[in-house]
Amino acid sequence: MLGFEMTSSGRDKTGAANGLQKHDTNWWLHRINLASLISNLEEELIDRDKAERIIKAMREVESASEKGELPKFNTYIHFEPEILKRAGMDCSVMHIGRSSQDILATVEFGLNKERIAGTIEQTARIQKSLCDLAKREMGKVVPAYTNGVQALPESYPHYVLAFARAFGRETERFAQCFSRYDVCPMGAGVLNGTAWPLNRTRIADLLGFDTPSENAFDAGQIAGNTLPLELSQIVVSVMTLISEFLADFSAQYHHSYPWVVLDLSGSTYVSSAMPQKRNPGFVNDLRRDCSFVTSEAISWLFRLQNLPTGMPDERDEPLINELFKDVKSVLSRFDRVVNGLRVKEDNALKEIASDWTCTQEIADRLVQKGIDFRTGHGFASSLVSWARAQSKTPETTLYEEVCEIWKDFLKEKAKMPFPMTEEEFKAALDPRAIVEGRRTDGSCSREEVEKLLKLERSRVEIAHYFVKRFAESQEAFLREQEQSLKALGVGNE
Repeated sequence: MLGFEMTSSGRDKTGAANGLQKHDTNWWLHRINLASLISNLEEELIDRDKAERIIKAMREVESASEKGELPKFNTYIHFEPEILKRAGMDCSVMHIGRSSQDILATVEFGLNKERIAGTIEQTARIQKSLCDLAKREMGKVVPAYTNGVQALPESYPHYVLAFARAFGRETERFAQCFSRYDVCPMGAGVLNGTAWPLNRTRIADLLGFDTPSENAFDAGQIAGNTLPLELSQIVVSVMTLISEFLADFSAQYHHSYPWVVLDLSGSTYVSSAMPQKRNPGFVNDLRRDCSFVTSEAISWLFRLQNLPTGMPDERDEPLINELFKDVKSVLSRFDRVVNGLRVKEDNALKEIASDWTCTQEIADRLVQKGIDFRTGHGFASSLVSWARAQSKTPETTLYEEVCEIWKDFLKEKAKMPFPMTEEEFKAALDPRAIVEGRRTDGSCSREEVEKLLKLERSRVEIAHYFVKRFAESQEAFLREQEQSLKALGVGNE
C-alpha cells in the first residue's frame, strides 16, 4: 500500500473503476477444484460418490470462509486438508495429475487477468477524459516548451491528444500482457506435465482461459516470475507518463499568471505561515505517489534477481495485489486532474507575445522567398539576440529595425533588401496562423487535430469493448461450471 498517510487532497474518494477485480486466491482455489472435478467426471477419472462428497465439502469450506469461521486460504497445501477433513481421505484422488505449482500458477494468472482488465478500464477512462479535454479546449493556442524553454506556439488539444496516444499505448501493452496471461497452467503438474489423462483444454474452458499453456515447464517454473515482471514494468511506464504530465502542469502553476489551471475543489491548501500562498496539495501528493508506485513496481525486479526457476512465493500475491490497489488510486486521482483542467488562452497568448516563440516561422518564410535555410535561421537568431539585448518583444520591435538588422547580418550582400514586407513579417509572428499552417499528417492544425481526436476516441471504444468482453467471459465460465454440474447430475442438493 501507499507508504504515506494520504492527505485529504490525495485521498481517493471516487470509488471509481477497477471493479473487475472481485476475487482472491481463496475464490480461485474453489473454482480450480470445481473445474478439475467436472473435467475428471466427464473423463470418468473419478466416481460419482467421491465427486458428491468433494463438492459438498468444498461448499462447506467456502461458506465457512465467507462467514469468518475459517480463514480465506492463500495456499493449496492449507486448503486441501480442509476439504479432505470433510470428504474423506479417499477423495484425495482429486489431486492426481496436479501440483501446488500449477494450481498456484493458475490462481496467479486468473487474478492478474482481473487486475489487468481493471487497469485497462481505468487507462481507457483517462484516454476518454483527455479526449474530452481536447474537445473542450479545441482551438486554443498555448506555448510549447523544449528543455523547459518556450519553443513554438502549439494547439493545446494537440498536446493533450499526444498524451492520449501515449496512454493508448499503455492500454495496448496491458492488453498484450493480458493475452500472455490468458493461458491456463492447470495440467502442467510440477514441471513436465502428467501421465494422468487430464483434458487440459476442457479445464481451461471451465476457468475462462483462452487455451492451455503450451509448455508445462514454462507454465509452472518460468512464466510465474517473468510475466509479473513484465506487468510491473508497464506500471512503471504509466507512472512515468503521469509524472511527465503533472510536471508540465506544475511548471505552469508556479507562474504568477498560469495559462492552465486546475478547477478542482480541495486541490489546494493555504500555507501555515503565508496567508496569500495556495499550495497544490492534490497534485503534489499525486506526484509523490507516482514515485512510490514506481518503487513498488521496480522492486519486483529485485525480488527476482538471482533466483533459480520455479521459486513462486505465496507472499508475492499480496504484494502485487497491494501494487494494483495503489495503481488504482493513482489512476483514479489523475483522471480527476484531467477533468479539472482549464486553459486561460489570454494568458497563453501573452506569454507567447512576451518572447520570440514564433521565430522559426521567420526562417521558414525566408526560405519561401528564395533564401537558404541556414541564412534565414542565422538571421532570425541574430534578430532575437538583438531584441533581447534591447528588451524588445515582437510587439515593440519596429519593421525598420528588422530591415537594419538584416543589412548588418548580410554584410557583403547589403544591397539585398529584406525579402518580407511589413505585413508578411507581422503575419509570420501570428501564433494562430502558425498553428493553422501546420497541415501535415499528425500536425496541430484544427483539421488534423479533429482527425486525431476521432481516431483516439475509436481506440477508447476498442478498449471498452475489451473490458466488456472480459467481464462477459468471467460470467460465462461460471455459468459453464454450473451448467456442467447440472448436466452431470452432481452437486444439486
